[in-house]
Amino acid sequence: MVAIFLVGAGIAAADAIREYRHRGQPEPPEIPPSRPGRIAVTAFTVIFVAEWGDLTQLLTANLAAHYHDPLSVATGAVLALWTASAIAVTSGKWLARVVDAVLIRALTAVLLAGLGGYVIWTALS
Repeated sequence: MVAIFLVGAGIAAADAIREYRHRGQPEPPEIPPSRPGRIAVTAFTVIFVAEWGDLTQLLTANLAAHYHDPLSVATGAVLALWTASAIAVTSGKWLARVVDAVLIRALTAVLLAGLGGYVIWTALS
Protein backbone atom coordinates (compact mmCIF):
# COMPACT_ATOMS: atom_id res chain seq x y z
CA MET A 1 0.00 0.00 0.00
CA VAL A 2 2.85 2.38 0.79
CA ALA A 3 4.30 1.79 -2.66
CA ILE A 4 0.98 2.72 -4.30
CA PHE A 5 0.81 5.98 -2.32
CA LEU A 6 4.41 6.95 -2.99
CA VAL A 7 4.43 6.00 -6.68
CA GLY A 8 1.16 7.88 -7.15
CA ALA A 9 2.66 10.90 -5.38
CA GLY A 10 5.69 10.79 -7.65
CA ILE A 11 3.61 10.57 -10.80
CA ALA A 12 1.31 13.40 -9.71
CA ALA A 13 4.29 15.59 -8.73
CA ALA A 14 6.09 14.91 -12.03
CA ASP A 15 2.92 15.80 -13.98
CA ALA A 16 2.45 19.01 -11.98
CA ILE A 17 6.08 20.07 -12.49
CA ARG A 18 5.98 19.24 -16.20
CA GLU A 19 2.77 21.20 -16.73
CA TYR A 20 4.01 24.15 -14.65
CA ARG A 21 7.24 24.38 -16.67
CA HIS A 22 5.34 24.46 -19.97
CA ARG A 23 3.15 27.41 -18.94
CA GLY A 24 3.65 30.53 -21.00
CA GLN A 25 5.50 28.65 -23.72
CA PRO A 26 4.14 28.37 -27.22
CA GLU A 27 1.72 25.54 -27.57
CA PRO A 28 3.52 22.26 -28.29
CA PRO A 29 2.50 20.33 -31.37
CA GLU A 30 -0.92 18.77 -30.97
CA ILE A 31 -0.73 15.32 -29.47
CA PRO A 32 -3.05 12.81 -31.05
CA PRO A 33 -5.79 11.72 -28.64
CA SER A 34 -5.20 8.56 -26.67
CA ARG A 35 -6.98 5.43 -27.72
CA PRO A 36 -10.02 4.76 -25.50
CA GLY A 37 -8.93 1.15 -25.06
CA ARG A 38 -5.56 2.21 -23.68
CA ILE A 39 -7.19 4.66 -21.27
CA ALA A 40 -9.58 1.93 -20.09
CA VAL A 41 -6.72 -0.53 -19.53
CA THR A 42 -4.77 2.10 -17.57
CA ALA A 43 -7.80 2.93 -15.41
CA PHE A 44 -8.50 -0.77 -14.84
CA THR A 45 -4.90 -1.46 -13.84
CA VAL A 46 -4.66 1.49 -11.44
CA ILE A 47 -7.97 0.69 -9.73
CA PHE A 48 -7.29 -3.06 -9.62
CA VAL A 49 -3.87 -2.61 -8.00
CA ALA A 50 -5.17 0.03 -5.58
CA GLU A 51 -8.12 -2.12 -4.50
CA TRP A 52 -6.16 -5.38 -4.16
CA GLY A 53 -6.13 -6.36 -0.50
CA ASP A 54 -8.17 -3.27 0.32
CA LEU A 55 -10.78 -3.24 3.07
CA THR A 56 -13.50 -3.23 0.39
CA GLN A 57 -12.20 -6.47 -1.10
CA LEU A 58 -11.96 -8.13 2.31
CA LEU A 59 -15.50 -7.06 3.24
CA THR A 60 -16.83 -8.31 -0.10
CA ALA A 61 -15.20 -11.71 0.51
CA ASN A 62 -16.70 -11.74 4.00
CA LEU A 63 -20.18 -10.97 2.65
CA ALA A 64 -19.88 -13.75 0.06
CA ALA A 65 -18.85 -16.22 2.76
CA HIS A 66 -21.57 -15.04 5.15
CA TYR A 67 -24.51 -15.05 2.74
CA HIS A 68 -23.43 -17.99 0.55
CA ASP A 69 -24.73 -16.05 -2.46
CA PRO A 70 -21.70 -14.90 -4.42
CA LEU A 71 -23.73 -13.69 -7.42
CA SER A 72 -25.80 -11.28 -5.30
CA VAL A 73 -22.73 -10.04 -3.44
CA ALA A 74 -20.80 -9.62 -6.70
CA THR A 75 -23.72 -7.70 -8.23
CA GLY A 76 -23.93 -5.35 -5.26
CA ALA A 77 -20.14 -4.89 -5.12
CA VAL A 78 -19.86 -4.14 -8.85
CA LEU A 79 -22.74 -1.66 -8.73
CA ALA A 80 -21.19 0.05 -5.70
CA LEU A 81 -17.79 0.35 -7.40
CA TRP A 82 -19.42 1.66 -10.59
CA THR A 83 -21.35 4.24 -8.58
CA ALA A 84 -18.27 5.37 -6.65
CA SER A 85 -16.29 5.56 -9.90
CA ALA A 86 -19.04 7.56 -11.62
CA ILE A 87 -19.03 10.04 -8.73
CA ALA A 88 -15.22 10.31 -8.90
CA VAL A 89 -15.18 10.84 -12.67
CA THR A 90 -17.99 13.39 -12.56
CA SER A 91 -16.50 15.33 -9.66
CA GLY A 92 -13.02 15.16 -11.22
CA LYS A 93 -14.32 16.58 -14.49
CA TRP A 94 -16.10 19.40 -12.60
CA LEU A 95 -13.07 20.07 -10.41
CA ALA A 96 -10.83 20.39 -13.49
CA ARG A 97 -13.08 23.21 -14.72
CA VAL A 98 -12.90 25.29 -11.53
CA VAL A 99 -9.42 24.53 -10.14
CA ASP A 100 -6.09 24.77 -11.96
CA ALA A 101 -4.79 21.34 -13.07
CA VAL A 102 -1.32 22.01 -11.68
CA LEU A 103 -2.83 22.72 -8.26
CA ILE A 104 -4.92 19.54 -8.40
CA ARG A 105 -1.86 17.46 -9.28
CA ALA A 106 0.30 19.15 -6.63
CA LEU A 107 -2.35 18.61 -3.91
CA THR A 108 -2.73 15.00 -5.04
CA ALA A 109 1.03 14.48 -4.74
CA VAL A 110 1.12 16.04 -1.26
CA LEU A 111 -1.89 14.00 -0.08
CA LEU A 112 -0.52 10.70 -1.41
CA ALA A 113 2.96 11.38 -0.01
CA GLY A 114 1.39 12.25 3.34
CA LEU A 115 -0.62 9.04 3.36
CA GLY A 116 2.47 7.03 2.43
CA GLY A 117 4.45 8.72 5.19
CA TYR A 118 1.66 8.11 7.69
CA VAL A 119 1.51 4.41 6.81
CA ILE A 120 5.28 4.10 7.20
CA TRP A 121 5.21 6.05 10.50
CA THR A 122 2.43 3.89 11.97
CA ALA A 123 4.16 0.71 10.83
CA LEU A 124 7.38 1.74 12.55
CA SER A 125 5.69 2.99 15.74
